[in-house]
Amino acid sequence: MMSELRMVLLGKNGSEISRVGNFILGRSAFDTEAPPPSAEWHNERARGKVERSYITLINTPHLFDPGLSLDQLRVQVTESMSLCAPGPHVLVLVLQPDDFNEEDRDRLNSIFSSLSEEPHKHTLILTTHTLQSGSRADPVQENIIKQIITECRNRHFEFSTEPSRSALIEVMENMVKENGGHHERRGFLSAPPAAGQQQQGQLPVYRESEGGVKKDIEKLSESLNLVLCGSDGAVKSSISDLILGQREPSPGSSSVCVRREGAVCGRLVTLVEMPALYNTQLSEEEVMQESLRCVSLCDPGVHAFLLIVPEGRLTDEDKGELEKIERIFGSRIKSYLFLITQHSLNKPSCEAVQTYGEVHLINSRTDAEELIQCVRKRLEETNGSHFTTAMYVGAQIESQLKYKKEIEDLKQENRDLRMGRINQTQ
Repeated sequence: MMSELRMVLLGKNGSEISRVGNFILGRSAFDTEAPPPSAEWHNERARGKVERSYITLINTPHLFDPGLSLDQLRVQVTESMSLCAPGPHVLVLVLQPDDFNEEDRDRLNSIFSSLSEEPHKHTLILTTHTLQSGSRADPVQENIIKQIITECRNRHFEFSTEPSRSALIEVMENMVKENGGHHERRGFLSAPPAAGQQQQGQLPVYRESEGGVKKDIEKLSESLNLVLCGSDGAVKSSISDLILGQREPSPGSSSVCVRREGAVCGRLVTLVEMPALYNTQLSEEEVMQESLRCVSLCDPGVHAFLLIVPEGRLTDEDKGELEKIERIFGSRIKSYLFLITQHSLNKPSCEAVQTYGEVHLINSRTDAEELIQCVRKRLEETNGSHFTTAMYVGAQIESQLKYKKEIEDLKQENRDLRMGRINQTQ
């Protein structure tokens, strides 16, 4: 099974960290000859499959720019964290032995202090060799880098002339294991805007890089977390494209959760495609793992579950999927469930699915935007309520208690039958 690895690239030299990012992904996702950071502030995101991992990589080539105020820095750090929500597993700090002084160290401390949890335990120091032949690095600068490596638990990777991608990924995977699978939390979600930013209506932007194609998308103040459910993977991908207004190749097997993001109706929408839970090749344990994962990928919770009815009618497989979802997530999921179809439902199917949630027909981007508005309206009515991992755990406890009661009832029924037979023979 593919694992997910989210990372943020940090460093003073934009060309060097872009080069490292391209090396990790095995393709030219970032421009290694980009203009100076001050020319245009932006974060860049790229995704891809590498080794056994599906990687989301955020490139931040501007955080060490001295022209960036501390308030602007906090906003940018927050944005870079949100682009790989619920947070990066690894912060890759790219350093050059001959180009990192005390002022840069102070800037690094400001970046780390803008994070809400312990950043050092999630940081990997990656040093690149940029010295001219026969020259030596300043011993003061070398000492600064050694101190940083020590503070980051001696997690250090030397980016040599022929580095090993497998070795680098293995170091990161070991870090994640050592950290118990935990990730760095988001930065200041309510960080103050840069001077004049709010008045002028100017928000920072990030660029998304997919196969060399870059898109500028405004940073959105409020996010919306959606989970797309259903048995047909192709239809789920098609609906995702309509909702997000973008086409993206499937990153891997449909047996794992796939997370995507885009701007819709003035919000940053996080959309998780959950694999089919009924009539699937997944084991029961894997079904439970993926169902929990789809909720955990929507930090702090799911605002709406979108269940696709692909044929415009309820098949036995659709009914099985509905029942499986309700059994796993509990009866409370109905408060967050929307039924999605690309075909008009016949009357029996419409009456059947309406017991689960609202039915929405989606065949265009306009339809998708109307759906988002409906989700927002329900959020307003429920004061922003969302389905959390705690609610998921509660549903599992409730299911276990229900199962235990059913077993006790069956045992009692068997005892009553035995007693009845004994009384009849007497």
